[in-house]
Amino acid sequence: MGEKGSVDTKIIDKLKSQGYESSEFNYNYIIPSNGNAEIKPLRGKKFLSKSLKESRMELEFCIFSEGKKRAEKNKRLIIIEDKKDSGKMGSFETMHKEEGLYKYALTDLYHYAKELLSKTSDIKEIFGIAVAGEELGANALYFFKEGAVIDKYVKELVDIGDNIKMVKIPCFKEWDRIGKDKLSTYINGDILRLSSIDSIENVTHVKSVAAKLSKSIDVSLKLDPYKRLLLVCGLLIGINEDDTIIAQFNDRKGPSLLFETIKEALPESKFDTAKKKQLLRSFYFIKEEPELQTNVINKKGKVLDMPLKIITDELLTKSAVGYSVVDLMKESTHIDLLGYLFDIFTKYMAIGGSAGDIVLTPSHLTKFMSDIISIDENDYILDITVGTGGFLIAAMKRIENLIMSDTTLSLTEREKKIESIKAENLWGVEFDANMFATCVSNMMLHGDGKSHIFRGDSLIGKELTGEKRKLDVVFEGVEFTKLLFNPPYDNHLEYVRNGLSYMKKGGKAAIIIPKNTFNKSTERQDAIKEEIFLNNRLLAVIDLPKGQFKTKNKTVGTDVAIFVFESGFQQIFKEEIEVDNKVKEIGDIVTFIKLKKDEVHTKGAKRGLPSEKTEKIYEHLTDYIVNNFLDDTLLSNSEYFEKPLKKKVVKYKFMYKDYASLPDIKPKEEDFLETIGKYLDFIAKESKRSDNDDI
Repeated sequence: MGEKGSVDTKIIDKLKSQGYESSEFNYNYIIPSNGNAEIKPLRGKKFLSKSLKESRMELEFCIFSEGKKRAEKNKRLIIIEDKKDSGKMGSFETMHKEEGLYKYALTDLYHYAKELLSKTSDIKEIFGIAVAGEELGANALYFFKEGAVIDKYVKELVDIGDNIKMVKIPCFKEWDRIGKDKLSTYINGDILRLSSIDSIENVTHVKSVAAKLSKSIDVSLKLDPYKRLLLVCGLLIGINEDDTIIAQFNDRKGPSLLFETIKEALPESKFDTAKKKQLLRSFYFIKEEPELQTNVINKKGKVLDMPLKIITDELLTKSAVGYSVVDLMKESTHIDLLGYLFDIFTKYMAIGGSAGDIVLTPSHLTKFMSDIISIDENDYILDITVGTGGFLIAAMKRIENLIMSDTTLSLTEREKKIESIKAENLWGVEFDANMFATCVSNMMLHGDGKSHIFRGDSLIGKELTGEKRKLDVVFEGVEFTKLLFNPPYDNHLEYVRNGLSYMKKGGKAAIIIPKNTFNKSTERQDAIKEEIFLNNRLLAVIDLPKGQFKTKNKTVGTDVAIFVFESGFQQIFKEEIEVDNKVKEIGDIVTFIKLKKDEVHTKGAKRGLPSEKTEKIYEHLTDYIVNNFLDDTLLSNSEYFEKPLKKKVVKYKFMYKDYASLPDIKPKEEDFLETIGKYLDFIAKESKRSDNDDI
């Protein structure tokens, strides 16, 4: 096997462990300049060797994709180039330079990939691995051409000419992902990230499907919003548990089979008896609803299909980047699908709460709040009014991104770490029984290994199922280091106090509440505020633009701010004390930030979704906060930000306006006279209108 024999042998062992036969990985594969039976160059083209001559290409390893037809077989190649010396890897920056040929694994790989892609029409993709050294240190490159969809939605592509694009994969360790039945999933999901929530096409697709489902379910079934949502939850859980049940959805027995499959998806190893009963109670209507057992007939009298079949067909419809809602639930841990569905299903209906609204926190805010308290893999995270689980999903997304950026671990090792965190570190409490079932469904579909979601009343600190334990007992032994939540419209102060009471000393909380929460003043409210600030100190207040939460029965929105706390430390309010016969001012510094606008989309399919400007705005805010509020230049754009204020706070004055200076404007005499003139003119007109009314 020549000088590199031991490296080659180890690569062969890797390939065999992934199911490849010797005949399939084509060791020392030779392609003449005029091509061979499997790969032909375009007319007038010839393949160049590493010496840049029209002789022959000698690939270390070449694996053809599966396919019966020649065009399918050649569509994607895996090629591997290796060197015995670990110092002969080369670099991404210089691999295109011809002087590195024969010397560096990356340069040889780059040369062969570009030759093959640019000089034949059959090959559309090449997954290449460059290996250097006995330890199989590797970097990888994914090359493709004619990929309009990929070009549009994938970030960090490198254009190398000849209509060829490339993605770099440094520190490649994912040998277990290049097996014949795994490579497509690895490329689309982990390299191109087409299944990610970062693809706005997937988000708009989910919203589009939700809108269609809402309309079709409403027309054919007349279910209330919660049952619509729970029906989709049940379908996704059932399909995720056993996708063969889809074939039974055009039968009257389909709903009963779906319910039984949901029951199987709730093993007692993850759900105690009381919690399982509570969940099944929410899904029981699927088994009993007569409309689900009857064919849908349209206005013209035409029989369409059974309801479960119609809904499932929508859930299986592919987005522009090739992912259905069912795919996204399997592929993406980031997308709060059921949150989007809930928002659309209840668009014109008042649901829950004394104000008649349960309003979910937008995903760009859940992400921002997770970022500013620096959630990481060591944190135990709590949401005491969990809703559909949006905050926990945002926290998980952040943790996953941090773990996935650790290139010292293989992808499999990273995924095991993520699975462990999903199983142990995400906790939530929800009062509403239907919302509780929705949240558990959401977390299950995102791979939550134990579903630490409890039906409980965070206002009185009590679980509402089984033994109806106090939440202190439910949480016993867990030290929560991060708290994220958006409490219901009533009793904000009580929720803030209760949530912070579960925190470990030094833990961080980001809570989004109406701006006037701490301005309310009754004897009871003052006592709660005393308790909050005796045990917690405020670090920052982010005053958000008006109308963040559009209520469903109103056109206006609630004005909110994000309060960032550190638990376990008493708040020292501004006070003057005498020290050594001198008056000294004491008090904790609180940073006040006022965001004037955030550029969220307001029209069309993207309504409510963040724009690129939104992302930049919140990136600046995040950098400013996590770097201890030191660099005020990050918030220097007056179009979006007021000047940040750092103030020793007066007791229970916690808004930007409480500390902002009034504008120092001296009116001119002519402005004064003009204003008085307008006022007198107004009085005269009002007087004349009054006289006419008397007549």
